[in-house]
Amino acid sequence: MAHNASHRGLPLTCESFGPQELARFKELLEKTVRLKLGWPNNEDMAILATLVNRETNLRRLKGIISCTVKMVKEITDQEWAKKPILLKDMLLDVDEQVDKLKEPIKDINDRIDDWMEQSRDYMTMSLNSTIDKVNKLLNSHRNDTLEAMIMALKQETIAMIKALSTRIEEL
Repeated sequence: MAHNASHRGLPLTCESFGPQELARFKELLEKTVRLKLGWPNNEDMAILATLVNRETNLRRLKGIISCTVKMVKEITDQEWAKKPILLKDMLLDVDEQVDKLKEPIKDINDRIDDWMEQSRDYMTMSLNSTIDKVNKLLNSHRNDTLEAMIMALKQETIAMIKALSTRIEEL
């Protein structure tokens, strides 16, 4: 959500998360994703939608960092000579905040990678099971059809042999 603010007369535009978004984001990070029968249900779809939006969330986090860095640079350019210690502290704070964000982002990426691997394995197992069932069904129909064809050919052959035997006897 964009908001406008000013810092000592400098106009700033930044993107940030609202308290509800941060609480939901924290809740999703703490929740483990497990594949189960009936997957995906509505709750899982909500989780999936949130995970799919990870790139958007990462871009928003990068936007916050970028905005903060720009703000510090603007302040630095205009006030460096006046208050170097204050600006130095602000830069250190920004660096600390960036460092704090790196680890959660890495954890999110690891969880998403794990989820993708689980999903891929689940889909592979599901597709293999479906293929096996279809093959069994096709094979059972083939066997029934082949058996019926063989019986028909056998009856036809017996009838032909009887007809030929009768013909041979007549000659």
